[in-house]
Amino acid sequence: MWARVTTYQFPVEDVERAIEHFDAAVTAFAGQPGLERADFYVNRRTGAGIALTLWRSHDDMKASEDEADRLRGEIAVEVAGWIQSVEEYELVRSERP
Repeated sequence: MWARVTTYQFPVEDVERAIEHFDAAVTAFAGQPGLERADFYVNRRTGAGIALTLWRSHDDMKASEDEADRLRGEIAVEVAGWIQSVEEYELVRSERP
């Protein structure tokens, strides 16, 4: 399993708009092969946001890069925010209590 983690910064007053745009992006992105899950976390006090997508394989994640870049850019532009980083991680251990 692989994860792509994107960190954003939005104006605090635009956090609700960022959430709306992320909802629309997930709907558009939902058909990507190998996508297991997409989550968006926000700190309403600071305007910080984290998008996390989980993938069955590295190849699936890589195949989605162009569409992910496009959607990230749209969210940042529409909400006057900016992308701080995009990182990829391999899951090396997971445990459910």
